[in-house]
Amino acid sequence: MKRSTFVPINLTIEVTLSKHAAHFASSNDTQNNPSKTITNLKTTQASNDTAVCTDLKTITSSEMNGSAQQDMHKKDTQTHKHLGRRIALAVFVLLILGYVGAGIYFTNHLMYRTTLNGQDVSYMDINTLATYLDKQLSTYTIHVSGLNFDMTLDQSQLNLNVDTQSCAEDVLKHNAAGFTWVQYVFQPQHINMQQQPSFDEDSVQSLITEQVNAFNTNATNPVNAYSQYDSSTQSFTIKDAQVGSALETKAVSDCVIHDIYELRSESLLDDSVLKQPTLTAQDPDLIAINNKANKALELSIALMYNQQQIATVDKTLLAQWMHVADPKTLSIDQSAVETWGKDNLHIKSNDAGVITKINYDKLNELLTQAVCNLDVHEITLPVKVLHTTPKGAPAETPGARELGRHIDVNLATQYARLYDESGDILWESWLVSGGNSTDHATPTGTFEIRAKARNQTLIGADTDKDGEPDYKSHVDYWMPFVGNMVGLHDAPWRSSFGGSIYKTNGSHGCVNLPPSKAAELFSLVHVGDSVVVHW
Repeated sequence: MKRSTFVPINLTIEVTLSKHAAHFASSNDTQNNPSKTITNLKTTQASNDTAVCTDLKTITSSEMNGSAQQDMHKKDTQTHKHLGRRIALAVFVLLILGYVGAGIYFTNHLMYRTTLNGQDVSYMDINTLATYLDKQLSTYTIHVSGLNFDMTLDQSQLNLNVDTQSCAEDVLKHNAAGFTWVQYVFQPQHINMQQQPSFDEDSVQSLITEQVNAFNTNATNPVNAYSQYDSSTQSFTIKDAQVGSALETKAVSDCVIHDIYELRSESLLDDSVLKQPTLTAQDPDLIAINNKANKALELSIALMYNQQQIATVDKTLLAQWMHVADPKTLSIDQSAVETWGKDNLHIKSNDAGVITKINYDKLNELLTQAVCNLDVHEITLPVKVLHTTPKGAPAETPGARELGRHIDVNLATQYARLYDESGDILWESWLVSGGNSTDHATPTGTFEIRAKARNQTLIGADTDKDGEPDYKSHVDYWMPFVGNMVGLHDAPWRSSFGGSIYKTNGSHGCVNLPPSKAAELFSLVHVGDSVVVHW
């Protein structure tokens, strides 16, 4: 069998369009046939005797124009790309130059929107900042305000001193942005000056204290939380603390001095400088004592005298008398107990002339122990002996007990008594008054003690016209009631008092008393006490 042989054929088609060919094709085509195609065929035989069939490629004139336009578009696109790259490079170079220039500038200048102690110092260098600080210091004032308080301190009062050049250098050293300036474009810098000024703190504190004290005279002081009986709930309840409007001097001083050190022009006071209560409703001791007070209200305490119950202290009375004195203590209002006792507790003197009275100091102590211990249900009334009437004493002046506190001087019986507000006798004594047979009778009427004096010399008038006073008498206790001429006093020169001595050896008008009794009266009587002298 004969083997067939395949011979590959390389076919190259070249189209060459010269100015002349184009002109020739154009003129022939125009004259003969406009649609006639121009064919240029070159066939290359790859082997010796092999026939090659070739395909023809035809190109119309419109296709030739389209190809040219595509070439031109490619050239334009490449041109635009090169131009864009050049512009981008130029912008990049400009940005680098701007960044470097700004970095150099902000190495020695502060950034935009930079404040120092609240004041704008943007773009300042060291010298500019130092000059600015000098000016600020010379005209420095600080206005203190808030909570209705207002005061202003100036440089004449403060005498501030700052090394402004060193301060400016320090600020630039630690806060100049340099080549990191970009991060601060949208981030303001707020600087507090590290180098503090010097000034007299004690003087400033004195000025502030004076102003705060004046302010506090019309301010409301804080009120601590407290426990109080509430009649609506019939129990003790805790009332919460209140702050008030008074200022704490030290807190205000600390706030203002802090702002002066930072050279601030305003010092704003807030609630932190108000005087604070020292006790709140959450205090555990206050809560505990409030609970204890409510338990004490449940007590019923019998008051006994001579083994008989004469009164009962129950919730009604305890609610009126009891109060919380401090966070840990219950106490009884003694004045309230005494007021109630005078109307409800009556203790009479016995037949032996012993005057007794309820000892309210002791009763108050016993009641306080009862409510604190919560286990006392009976109290024997404590009494005290006020005075024991001596044997042989004359009868009291009728109605004397109803006159309240006074000294009753009975010239008929030559006897005197001191009564208290309740009509109880506190003191009594025999006396010697002025004699009726002379011109030295003791004046009668209602008077009052004008003074109390020790170690006085009583000098009489010169009634006998001999150029000398009728008497000079030294006394230890002097209690005048008619001017400074007639009074009660001790008479150590006498050995006996009372009876009818006054008729033959009476005083010069004063009321003579035994020295020991004069001393007792002197310790009991008050200036202003009434003195009733009568027959």
